[in-house]
Amino acid sequence: MFVALAAIRDRGVTVLLVEQRAQRTVALADRTHVLANGELRMAMTPADADDTDKLIAAYLS
Repeated sequence: MFVALAAIRDRGVTVLLVEQRAQRTVALADRTHVLANGELRMAMTPADADDTDKLIAAYLS
């Protein structure tokens, strides 16, 4: 699935992906957003989203 998503992204198509396994999706993303209880908790660049501590803090805040 992630190979297909990368091919779609490479064609310039916008994809909204909802996924619990954040580390799998960070490599594909131009932007990562963390939602919890219907609220935007954090918007991150790929570099920030690659930081596991920042992701955990966003989920738990």
